[in-house]
Amino acid sequence: MTKRIPTNLITGFLGVGKTTAMLDLLRNKPTNSRWAILVNEYGEVGVDQAILEGDSPEQIEIREISGGCICCTSSILFKFALSQILGSVQPERLLIETTGVGHPARLLEELRGPHYRDRVDLRATICLVSPTDFITPPMYESPVFRDQMELADVLVLNKADTTTQAVQEEFLEWGQKLYPPKTLVAVTQKGKLDPAWLDLGFNPQRQAKEPLAHESTKNLPVRMDQALQDFFQMPSRGQPLRKPSANNDACGWIFHPDDIFDEDRLLTLFASQPKVTRLKGVFHTQEGWFVIHRVENRTTEETTSYRRDSRIEIFAQGLEGGWEEYERRLLECLIREDAKTPND
Repeated sequence: MTKRIPTNLITGFLGVGKTTAMLDLLRNKPTNSRWAILVNEYGEVGVDQAILEGDSPEQIEIREISGGCICCTSSILFKFALSQILGSVQPERLLIETTGVGHPARLLEELRGPHYRDRVDLRATICLVSPTDFITPPMYESPVFRDQMELADVLVLNKADTTTQAVQEEFLEWGQKLYPPKTLVAVTQKGKLDPAWLDLGFNPQRQAKEPLAHESTKNLPVRMDQALQDFFQMPSRGQPLRKPSANNDACGWIFHPDDIFDEDRLLTLFASQPKVTRLKGVFHTQEGWFVIHRVENRTTEETTSYRRDSRIEIFAQGLEGGWEEYERRLLECLIREDAKTPND
């Protein structure tokens, strides 16, 4: 009989810190334990896989699905990737990181369905919440955001260092009143999750309040031929690949690995765009390779061992000049060949 693989869904809205939490879990996984990660990117350019690849310990298999949510537009790709992981990788633990705008109801239904119930041991679904989202009425009232919290077994307020004690206590009190009762309601910071939370139980009685809230995106096409074509595209120096999302609310770029950015120019550009709701990227700069995140007007930067290319994904609406203008400004952050020193 095939051994069922312990599996966890990690959910949460855009910019809440899911990838940081995944990295922390990976760094604290049991030694010599083989884990697999299936990460979903809403945009066309996957940055999370690059971050995870660059900073994960050994014995980690990472697969990425980009260009839409695995709960709807990319559901076919999700089934293919999941079957491949279960069949060929056979990990001892599988973590599935959903895109921030994804609705978890359909995924949980799929994992509990006849195709996977004998191969997947579904355990606690963990939802991370940012304090800003929790106290912002338009976000708090979003059906997808609410259902991410409703369907979670473990509900965690992340980024506690950015909010007050009163907000933390309000969150704990609110979460503990939800029904069915949460297995755990907790507060943390910097994405630190107790690995023991992964093995807390999954409660099948949890129901989405509005399971069709994400249904409006289901008719966006999934083009397998285009996905294969994109896979073999390579950027040239100074000529990045630009990949806007189907809804044009996100755009990604992939740069040649020999394109080198001026770090100060990049950070200045990112700080000057208030309409950018989330940004994450991996960049080859004159000082080395860095991962840069910008969420809620806060920018973080850390080193990475990823070296394949520079890449960036941006979520924004109503950006002045559109994506072409933003690309022009990104190119202005590159260090010209004639400006490099002999040691570059």
